[in-house]
Parts: sequence; C-alpha cells; structure tokens
Amino acid sequence: MIIADTALNALAEQGRPIRVGITGAGFMAHGLTNQIVNSVPGMRVVAISNRNPARAIDTFQYAGLQPVTAHSQPAFDQAIEAGHPVATEEAMLIARSPHVDVIVETTGSVEFGAHVLLEGFRHGKHAVLLNAEIDATIGPILQVYAAKH
Repeated sequence: MIIADTALNALAEQGRPIRVGITGAGFMAHGLTNQIVNSVPGMRVVAISNRNPARAIDTFQYAGLQPVTAHSQPAFDQAIEAGHPVATEEAMLIARSPHVDVIVETTGSVEFGAHVLLEGFRHGKHAVLLNAEIDATIGPILQVYAAKH
C-alpha cells in the first residue's frame, strides 16, 4: 500500500487526482464514495449515476458533498470542469466524458453494466468492477475488449 499511497499523494500534490465515476448508488457505492471523499487523497469522485438520481444525490451528501445534476453531456462536462460533483441518471455521460478516468461499476446488472463499460472502453476509461455478477459471467470477455481499446 505504501507505493499506492505515495502515488496518490503525488497526484494530489500535483492537482491531478484520479477522477472516478460510479455507476449505481447502492450500499457499495455509498461506502466507496464516503471512503474516497474523506480518506483518499489523489482520487476524486466526480460523478455518480443511478436510475433514481435522488439516490446518487444522497450518496454524495452522505460523504459531505453537495452535487449538481446533469442530463446532457455538455452540462455534465461543464459541471465537472467547474469542480462540482455530478449526480445523474444517465450512466453513458460518465462513460463518454473526458473528465472521468475510471468507471466503478456497482449496479449488479450484467447487461446494463456491460453496455456502460464497453462504451467507457471506447472512450479510454479504466474499469473497476464491484459488480460480482458481471465479473462472474462476462469478466474475461470484458478484459478482451478493455485490452483492445
């Protein structure tokens, strides 16, 4: 962990945090957001998508942040550029944004998660799966697509 902590601290000092977009706002997303926001220098949760945007808003608020909402790519990207965390129901905004470095998939939906991740790969995103269902069913296939992009 010392190597990772040192690297994250260096990113924080340089003002270049890893920008995290989370799909889903359930239990795992709630805890992960709180941990990153309050305990991980060098990372920043810039967006959370959920089919019910009120859950995404609640997840940010639990971590001590007040998000804005966005429903279009320009509004989404402008909010992140301005330093605002974004809550949205449109997961593809996270996948397509140049202001998101990594997608953390927490929805529990195989088909939905796969579509978001594949779109993210096409836009140069890294992926972290907290979605055991998608990892168990098509994880190796997603690895092939990630390597391709």
